[in-house]
Amino acid sequence: IFVMGFMGAWSFFERIGNQSGLEQEPMLIGIALGQLIGGLGGFLAIWIGRYLGLRWSFLVAISVVIATLLSMEIIGVTLIVYIVIVSIFMLWINVNFSNIMSFTASIDHQGRFVSMLPGFQALGSFIGSIVAGVAFEMSGRTGVVVTSVIAFLICAICMLKAFQLSSKNELKLQPGCEA
Repeated sequence: IFVMGFMGAWSFFERIGNQSGLEQEPMLIGIALGQLIGGLGGFLAIWIGRYLGLRWSFLVAISVVIATLLSMEIIGVTLIVYIVIVSIFMLWINVNFSNIMSFTASIDHQGRFVSMLPGFQALGSFIGSIVAGVAFEMSGRTGVVVTSVIAFLICAICMLKAFQLSSKNELKLQPGCEA
């Protein structure tokens, strides 16, 4: 669900920039810069996790991601705003990729579900891009923002429930998945 929200937005950042009248070359440089800055997200996740713990690191990151998407609707899109939004979005997306993988590893001691994450990421990328594509065709930037925010909110609810179950030791592997 997280990757559906992420790829729904990421797949259409270039189209959003075009729709907003941004010039192609500076916009693509902005996307590349966002990707570069996003690479720091894993390190930021470690730092935040030390001080706030995994649950709060996740909540802060998903809140920032949602706020960046909503700010496109509130502020509008100029080149500077676009580059800042893409960069902040990618940084905090990567914080949450690290958070989700860390959480999964903390409850999956045998590594059975962690090893399935790439497959689920691919599925989320596929579904998120299709849903956002339909939303973009129907409502432009607003459609992409709304569908991605909904996916992130559903993800947050699911993760909060998972955090709650894991703190009560009620989150167990299904029968047949143990070593």
